[in-house]
Amino acid sequence: MDGGSGSSNSDPRFEFLGSFVQKTLKLKPEKWHRLVTFEEHKAVMKEFFDNPASLVLIIILTPSAQLIPIVSFPIQQLKNKGVYFVKKNAIEVPREGCKDCLVVGDLATRTIDQLSCLVDEIFVPLLSNSENHQGWPEMVAQDVQKQVHSLKSTVYQVQGQVSGQTVLPMPVGVDKCVQTAKELVVNAECSINLYLKSAIEGVVIKWATQVNDVMLESSANAFNGGQNPVPSAEINFWNNRLKNLTYIYEQLRHERIRSMALILEFTDSAYYPCFKTLFKNVVTALAEARDITLYLNPLTRHFQQLEDTEFSECKVLLKPLMHVVCLIWSNSLYYCHSAKLIVLLRQICNLIIQQVTINALPF
Repeated sequence: MDGGSGSSNSDPRFEFLGSFVQKTLKLKPEKWHRLVTFEEHKAVMKEFFDNPASLVLIIILTPSAQLIPIVSFPIQQLKNKGVYFVKKNAIEVPREGCKDCLVVGDLATRTIDQLSCLVDEIFVPLLSNSENHQGWPEMVAQDVQKQVHSLKSTVYQVQGQVSGQTVLPMPVGVDKCVQTAKELVVNAECSINLYLKSAIEGVVIKWATQVNDVMLESSANAFNGGQNPVPSAEINFWNNRLKNLTYIYEQLRHERIRSMALILEFTDSAYYPCFKTLFKNVVTALAEARDITLYLNPLTRHFQQLEDTEFSECKVLLKPLMHVVCLIWSNSLYYCHSAKLIVLLRQICNLIIQQVTINALPF
């Protein structure tokens, strides 16, 4: 075993990989040493070096803090960060100057973050640069820019959805909106780029659809599929809703979107009333979420006590719990509706049933 370790340590290819892995993943040398002294793992890396058909090497850090090499990009989401080594050409990796033959980098735990970085740092700068459009017909150049912008917006939206946030897409030419709005304020008769106005109207329709989807979300959906949610589901729903609506509101209050609204207003666009309606809906829903979370969150302590206490001793906890529920009913401006309260009461019943079941299980 020691002989194998020495062999790998004398190979500059292993030294290059080890140096990059330790630096990127912030690991102690012992972790890398343990990897290269394991013959099976070492054979995987040597196969990558010596076999021209082996193009990819991924080294991942497992939840148990062990390094494992694999020869393809992982399909499942990583628990920890990883690193990749990709050959520029299908060749054997030489011992000298091996770094010149490889593209190296780190893998994010979420694939969408990796894709977002790729789009932002490579695709968008490369395809949006006008110098790369020389010799192209103008219609082709505009279409490429439009498609690249659409890709960027889609990636941002998916990234937001993964994080539980609604990202509003921006129109092509968004960088021109602020200046155009300022010109309109000075001179309402100045000409407007119809392509820009059309792009703004297009995203307003998308915003309206996105906001409508958020408005239709209901905590009662937690019961779908025969599920039996407990009150933490209700509290988490409203906290997440507040976070998402706050994020949407902050986007709508941004200077770029306020400039778009101004352009629609000054040009008497048929889509301006649509924008006003969606903004009003967001403000109303945000006020509702703020009010409900303010009154619901104090219940967390009561539910936690109920979960942490033997069911036979829970009776004294029910009265203060229901007292707080009644205070919510009488004081909250938005939770004083039977439909909302029924959801909470059903979940409280589920929690009580859950506690009875847990205590009834044999040890």
